[in-house]
Amino acid sequence: MTTESVVVWLIVAGALGYVGRMVWRATAAARQPKNGCGSDCGCGH
Repeated sequence: MTTESVVVWLIVAGALGYVGRMVWRATAAARQPKNGCGSDCGCGH
């Protein structure tokens, strides 16, 4: 492999890692319960 191809692969790997991290954060945030009032929260609403 040439130096240029190694650099390209590192950039692609970094970009894929970044996108994967953003997707993971979005899905993890969607799975967490919301902080709003629910019917059983006991706050009277």
